[in-house]
Amino acid sequence: MGFDQWSRIIDINLTGVFLCSKVFSEIMKNQNYGKIINISSFIGQVGNENQINYSTSKGGVIGLTKSLAKGLGKYNILVNAVSPGFILTDLNKDSPHKRENAKRISVTDNQYSLNDLINFVLFLSSNYIQGVSGQVFNFDSRLI
Repeated sequence: MGFDQWSRIIDINLTGVFLCSKVFSEIMKNQNYGKIINISSFIGQVGNENQINYSTSKGGVIGLTKSLAKGLGKYNILVNAVSPGFILTDLNKDSPHKRENAKRISVTDNQYSLNDLINFVLFLSSNYIQGVSGQVFNFDSRLI
């Protein structure tokens, strides 16, 4: 992997999350309330030899989430991360290997994972959750 390939993914997945958090946390500080929900990845916790840049960037999102939670809690800002596993998307629909690998190591059928993820993020962003911060919610049936 070349430096450009490394840097591009780090910039998108980690630096982008940092910059968005920086801008929106200032607004949230002024209103003394807010929620930041970052999207990490199963791969950010277990690694992937073929996606070193991706797994590193998503692992970094977890560290960023925990650090932001510590720093922003005094402003009543909750910061959490959701860590999805394999979700069928346009980017991976033509990769049966990834789908079969996820299916092989999952304890349940993952066909509902996109809808489940959307519903969980909506729940996490709702007023039903008021005191949970600095957490990583694994959203996959593969066991770590």
